Amino acid sequence: MKPPPKILRWLLDQFCPSNRPDIKGDFLELYDYRVEASGRFKANVKFLFDSATVVPLKFIIKEKLNATRPMFMLTTYLKIAGRNLVKNKLNSAINLIGLSVSLTACILITLFIKDELSFDKHFQDRDRIFRIAGNYHSDGGGKQGSANTSYLLQPMLVENLSGIDQITRIDFQSAMVTINGNKQYMESEIIYADSTFFTIFSLIFIRGNHLSALNDPNSVVLDQLTAQKYFGEENAIGKSIDVKGKVFIVTGVIKEFPPHSHFTGRIILPMSGVVQWYQDWVLNNLTGRRHYTYIKVNNNFDQAEFESSLNKLITTYWPGDVAPNLFLQPIASIHLKSDLQGEIRTNGSETTVFTFAITAIVILLLAGINYINLTLASSLQRSKEVGIKKVLGSSTLMQMSQFQIESFLVVIISVLLAILFTKLSIPMFNQLSGKLFEFNLLLDPIMGIGILLIIIMVGLLAGGFPAFILLRMRTINMLSGKLQLKTSNFHFRNMLIVFQFSISIALIASTLLVMDQINFIRNKNLGIDPEQLVIIPFQTSEISQRYEVLKAEILLNPSVLAVSGSNNKVTKEVSTWRPYVTNWTKEDVSIPSVTVAHDFFETMGAQILEGRSFSQEYQTDVTSAYVLNEAAVKLLGLKDPVGQGLFGFTFTGSKWFEKNAHIIGVVKDFHFASLHVSVQPTVFSLASDKTEALDWMEVRIASNNIRETIESLESKWAKHAPERPFQFEFMNDELQRHYQAEDRFMKIFSTFSMLSILLGGMGLFGLTAFMTKRRTKEIGIRKIMGASTRKLVHILSIDFLKLVITANLIGWPIAYYFMNNWLQHFAYQITISSWIFLCTGFAVVMIAFLAILYHSLKVSRANPIEALRYE
Repeated sequence: MKPPPKILRWLLDQFCPSNRPDIKGDFLELYDYRVEASGRFKANVKFLFDSATVVPLKFIIKEKLNATRPMFMLTTYLKIAGRNLVKNKLNSAINLIGLSVSLTACILITLFIKDELSFDKHFQDRDRIFRIAGNYHSDGGGKQGSANTSYLLQPMLVENLSGIDQITRIDFQSAMVTINGNKQYMESEIIYADSTFFTIFSLIFIRGNHLSALNDPNSVVLDQLTAQKYFGEENAIGKSIDVKGKVFIVTGVIKEFPPHSHFTGRIILPMSGVVQWYQDWVLNNLTGRRHYTYIKVNNNFDQAEFESSLNKLITTYWPGDVAPNLFLQPIASIHLKSDLQGEIRTNGSETTVFTFAITAIVILLLAGINYINLTLASSLQRSKEVGIKKVLGSSTLMQMSQFQIESFLVVIISVLLAILFTKLSIPMFNQLSGKLFEFNLLLDPIMGIGILLIIIMVGLLAGGFPAFILLRMRTINMLSGKLQLKTSNFHFRNMLIVFQFSISIALIASTLLVMDQINFIRNKNLGIDPEQLVIIPFQTSEISQRYEVLKAEILLNPSVLAVSGSNNKVTKEVSTWRPYVTNWTKEDVSIPSVTVAHDFFETMGAQILEGRSFSQEYQTDVTSAYVLNEAAVKLLGLKDPVGQGLFGFTFTGSKWFEKNAHIIGVVKDFHFASLHVSVQPTVFSLASDKTEALDWMEVRIASNNIRETIESLESKWAKHAPERPFQFEFMNDELQRHYQAEDRFMKIFSTFSMLSILLGGMGLFGLTAFMTKRRTKEIGIRKIMGASTRKLVHILSIDFLKLVITANLIGWPIAYYFMNNWLQHFAYQITISSWIFLCTGFAVVMIAFLAILYHSLKVSRANPIEALRYE
């Protein structure tokens, strides 16, 4: 028979009803006859017309439902998929739990990363807003990065540099606010800013005009919550508030600062209205750093050229020998990329975001590897099913569709469970991370698209890979049960297991190192005793002048062990630097300096190594005595420091005084701030009318009756400083806040690291279940031949344990590399010990061995007769 061309046969298939194959046969026989009689061309033409004549039959003859139609087959595939899930309960449970939990972890980490990346993105023209920061030279510590700049920088830039559209200075203060003469509120989020503040930062005005809100020196802008707190539902515009005895009129009300801002404020006062409150060193000293300077640049701005011009300008006007190196920070980069002295608030970390992003990917990979491994292993049990379908004529596409639908069913169920788990775990994750996350797919299309892509990728890979492996095998082997994976497929599976456990081991080892470092900085000897030390701010210079009276009153309580004062908060890095000259050199050396009261070192629990501390028995200590710490002695190169002369200066805030004195003692190094930075060289002077005022009072109390002691302190404060509310904090609590970022990192990272090893263990547990099941007959024969249970366990476990040990050798160097880089953020750090890696390796090997042992014992103890009947 001579068939017609393919195009004509295709047309006949389309035109002819599928339930009338007899018509197709008649046309084909007729075509063959016409070819013999009239030739192929005429036969083709007549065949075309014949095919067209059957088109009406498509509308006359009602076709029966075809069992191979897509919708019918989809229903069948779903039924088979459901039966397989129920039949293989262990496999299904591991896959569903692993995928849903890993997706939950990925969603939570994604929420965290999105939150960290969203800082300062809400400001209009954010690409044109920069903060000016600098690296400042210091004899005591080389270059010091600082976010603060001088008050004088703003007018200098306005007069000398181009390319700036707007510039503003910002200062953050706390003060008592009085409303209607009788209501007082202690506010800690007050901003002093230039009138251009709102032209740079696009905050939303509810009332008032952002262009003129701060033009008047007596104006003030409140956020909505503060306005409601002061004036209720009344219109706040035109109302007055009293700050430090000066009356300001409300000219604007704004919405609260967006939560993802690197700084916030509730009250904004004009810089022109508060300038009289600044000391002389702030207003007239280019080297004094207190303010933050922000600029908004024009569209043709060249950052490199501007920074070059800026540093040339600073070098010209700088009074010292070594001018600072100033640079610009894009506002959107501050939260993650800036870690300078004087940061407005604790910033995030680009390293943390990167680490969590990698962790999310790794956790998803681990769950995906589990799924692929288990699906591949379980698919071997279905070889006869696949073989029979092939013999009965099932196409490759139909076979692939079956596996894909089963895979997508598992993934979709896992996603639905993950969404439920995420909703349930959000409150706990908020507490863990210190943030306020919300999860709503309807309001977050990017998250929804990401989840959809995960469904597609995991579904295609997990369903397609086993089907691809099986459908390439010979049908006769499938039907006979003599199905064996190729060596390359075994290698691929083993590579997945090694990869999975290498990552798990690296995460666990890293977690142990993070915990070890956090414990180290928490328990390291600071050189002082922070326990039971109460820190009290004086709040005003007037209260500071009552220090001696307050001290005498407080010491009447027997639970108060010691009292002293300082101008620098003992939990913050020393920011005041003074020039000093020794007797044998004429060069100035700039060293951090602290003004303290009598009994300071005794109250702090610091140890005097040489000489003595300041004493009331020596009246000359006020004008002619210094105490240095070890770092300062080393910086000055002093061998026998006690008794040697040291020439320096003191400053009251408006006047400078020479201080030609000598060193009376050396105190053991102790930390003022966190262990992220090393101990600063520090010179201590006794407070007087020629030094800065005391800003803080330190009170050491007994460990018993703490509540009663605090109440006593409050009553003494109310007696001698009734104009300000009593405020206090424990030094130990304040020190712990320095490590909040590390604490949160440790908690989140350790949680997800434990999850990774759980996923690895679950995967290995399920995989060994299938592998031991496939070797049931082999084990039965070995038992009949006299193999002991111990020998059988060894045979079944040795291959898997080799893979886990190999994973250890890969995971250890990965953990060492990343943790060694992370530890560089600390001036004081642990030594990475080999025992952490050995313990991690041993623990993971034991987890793997226990997973293998369970199934090995179960199979090895079975009746060998039943084992021989298997399959």
